[in-house]
Amino acid sequence: MTGDDTESGLTDDPSLEERRLQAKLDAGTITEDEYARLTALRFGNDPAAFSFADAAAFYGLTEDELREEMAWLSGGGRS
Repeated sequence: MTGDDTESGLTDDPSLEERRLQAKLDAGTITEDEYARLTALRFGNDPAAFSFADAAAFYGLTEDELREEMAWLSGGGRS
């Protein structure tokens, strides 16, 4: 594994990847695909097969509602 693998999120340690993705969420730089991957990792689903639409359905939200939630979680909606 190279440093590039770690930066792109391709690690052998799910907890390390989860922390990296959480940091991106906290910084407001996470993508929809990364958010789906974070959700899958947290709840024991297969990250490679878990889409943003799957994440929205998992939370009982529409994709637009999940985007709003992501923005809020990223600090966009906090005061």
